[in-house]
Amino acid sequence: MIKVAAALNSFASEPEATAPPSEEIFVLTSSQLRQIIAEAIKPLNSKIEGLEGTITELTRKVSDLETTQDTQAENQLIQLRLIGQLREATAAPVAPVAGSKTLGRIEKIRAILKARGGTASFKELRRELGLKPNQFSALVAKLDKRIFQVLINPRARDEKALRLRAFT
Repeated sequence: MIKVAAALNSFASEPEATAPPSEEIFVLTSSQLRQIIAEAIKPLNSKIEGLEGTITELTRKVSDLETTQDTQAENQLIQLRLIGQLREATAAPVAPVAGSKTLGRIEKIRAILKARGGTASFKELRRELGLKPNQFSALVAKLDKRIFQVLINPRARDEKALRLRAFT
């Protein structure tokens, strides 16, 4: 117990805690502290407002870009469909359009080939139709390849013949 009493006496005799002379002590009222904080926050508030404006502008730009992207995606889909249609249109063989004169000549060729057993040389057909070589070549190009077949003489490669595939 004596030790406890001695410890209490030594505690009471210690010098009081004082602030070092280099640190000054300030006393502020709550209104003064609020004013200091408000002044310190003002620049931060203006920065926050500027950032909010930037965010709003960027949000608008993103929305515009999404709309543009959707439009471009739709346009690409339309373009792909058109390309597919063009490929289909060009893939299908288009028979040359024949006029009434050409159709008459084709019927004459058919009749001549039927009379000769289904085959005749180009020279014979051209002579009977009274056509020039270039006219006859154009006529052969317009023939339906499902009905007529062009043959090449294996002995004389410069001689061609036309054969009727089916007698109809």
